[in-house]
Amino acid sequence: MLASLHTTLRRMLYERGKIDPGQVDVRFDRPTRQWVDALTAPTLNLFLYEIEENPDFRNMRPRVIKTGALATTHMPPARIDLRYIVAAFSSNIADEQQLLWRTLAVLLKHPALPDELVAEEVRALDVSLLTKITRLGDGRPSLDTWQAFDVSPRPALFYTVTAPLDPERVIESPLVLTGVTRFLRTSPEDEAASRGLTRDRAIEIAASIHVGGVVRTRQGVPLAGVAVTVEGRAMDPLITNQEGRFVLGSQRPGPLVLRAVLPGREPIVVSLVVPAETYDVVVD
Repeated sequence: MLASLHTTLRRMLYERGKIDPGQVDVRFDRPTRQWVDALTAPTLNLFLYEIEENPDFRNMRPRVIKTGALATTHMPPARIDLRYIVAAFSSNIADEQQLLWRTLAVLLKHPALPDELVAEEVRALDVSLLTKITRLGDGRPSLDTWQAFDVSPRPALFYTVTAPLDPERVIESPLVLTGVTRFLRTSPEDEAASRGLTRDRAIEIAASIHVGGVVRTRQGVPLAGVAVTVEGRAMDPLITNQEGRFVLGSQRPGPLVLRAVLPGREPIVVSLVVPAETYDVVVD
């Protein structure tokens, strides 16, 4: 759901804001000092900093859906406020301000996310995704936020999307995480400790990182049916789903080269380094 929502927001900003994806990145990352230093292009970042149920939309009356002689009941989805800090990052302050001003215009123009940009799985819930710019004192974090990120203060928008959450659908869908698995071996000190001679210790000898990503256009449109493989590895292709998502097995830290094959197009080769902020494959 969140991945679909972020795709919708990215597309809305690019398409409705007439922002060139070749000049500006739209991301959803935690804006730390290391992250800012690694940027290579002007970037608009939407950081999700708070998630909270909106009680104003709480509805405990089940919906009855009839199919022929059968009737089933479904509880309406909960409504969740997703709060974002929206900020622009560039080496030029004037560019940051211009980009944020354009973004403000786009967000104000759309008090609800456009239906045609919303993923089918969200449209199926038959609930509009309402949005608003948060006012001062209404859930707005202080300027200490930038200090916590070790980032210089800058103007920002505080943007809320009220999205539906169907607990049954969320729990039934597979959970895909990017994580790190570390393999440990027993040190001589451990063996001694087992005899009560000293405290436990372990030596890390390797780590593997479970990664996943999305194949998408620069405008944020996910691409389904793309075959993804790892160069130099014998494996069956991973086919992206309707959200453009693919999931790799455990990967060792270091260089990783992905090969993406779109129907009727030349293969795309993307070089990455694990771990990375993202493993998305962007198609021009």
